[in-house]
Amino acid sequence: MQSYIQAQTPGVTKLHNLSDRLLWVDYAKGVGIVLVVYGHVLREIRPVKGLFNQYASFFELSDKFIYSFHMPLFFMLSGYFFMSSLYKKDFLFDKIRGLVYPFIIWSILQTSAEILISTMSPYTNTQTPLAELITCLIIPRDQFWFLYALFFITMINYFLFRLNAAAGIYFSTALWVAYVLFRQFVPETFNNTFQFLIFFNIGILFSQSRRFILIMGQWSFLLAGIIAFAATEYFYLTGISPFNSTILSKFLVGVAGSVLVVQLSRLAIAANFLSILGYIGKRSLPIYLAHMLVASGTRIFLLKILKVDNLAVNCVAGTLAGIFIPLFLYKIAVKNEYTAWLFVFPKKIDKKRESIRQTIIKTA
Repeated sequence: MQSYIQAQTPGVTKLHNLSDRLLWVDYAKGVGIVLVVYGHVLREIRPVKGLFNQYASFFELSDKFIYSFHMPLFFMLSGYFFMSSLYKKDFLFDKIRGLVYPFIIWSILQTSAEILISTMSPYTNTQTPLAELITCLIIPRDQFWFLYALFFITMINYFLFRLNAAAGIYFSTALWVAYVLFRQFVPETFNNTFQFLIFFNIGILFSQSRRFILIMGQWSFLLAGIIAFAATEYFYLTGISPFNSTILSKFLVGVAGSVLVVQLSRLAIAANFLSILGYIGKRSLPIYLAHMLVASGTRIFLLKILKVDNLAVNCVAGTLAGIFIPLFLYKIAVKNEYTAWLFVFPKKIDKKRESIRQTIIKTA
């Protein structure tokens, strides 16, 4: 491990030049966000009476399959870029701008919409109390747990790596092991933070290995990736695990599934295949932020207005709407200064902050 984790300090050349966007990352994010939207669409229509009666086993299997690796994938991809940004002067503010800001804005927006709709419409699955408009910023709701957990994971590693860059990965992984052993004492709000910490750390390790990236792009290693994923997924889905540990089983399938997606992404680029995934992945955050509201609206429109109770139609339409309508909203919103704040941190605040920083530097 020591050969992979290199103590990077300001001025040291990184292993990856982030000015050249890594297209395979966009592909992998594209796969991940499609699975996220599909998984949430399934869970949205699951409570509908009669719709899943003859497909109950399909739902359970599909749901468990998707959630076995698609979120570990996102944490690994996030960890992949951690070391290359660790010593940037605006590291902390970048996390506020990229994680905290959208978390606050969209938690309030989505919760407000759910409160309004649940009050006025009989078509919602659950009632959302007014108090959640406040608690949603403390206890993340729905999909926003990811931004919440990723922020704290990043902060944990930031302080550990700044304390000791060479040993930071050991400290962080030891923290995850402590969570596994004593997780019953961890507040529920932070369960996801510590549960997914290990996948972020694996992303850090992968970012420091040139060989990993080379191997991921070779067809000769694809079969090994498929076998590893199939085996770990089988043990996870059936519960027949030779490891006799649910946590270890989840960990192994999360890693194997994420690595396989990276392999397929690298190979898809080489074959110039499914470039739409790269486009979607590059804009995965706007999709992640808005897809739940869109998918819920699509479900209500199909089931209650059009009376379409076909499972396949609802799944496909909900997934497509959850992906492409947020992309359309994002494209429209960012072109207007009055709506850009929905997806982009306000430039005026950025400029004001930079002006204050320059003033402080000059007077120091």
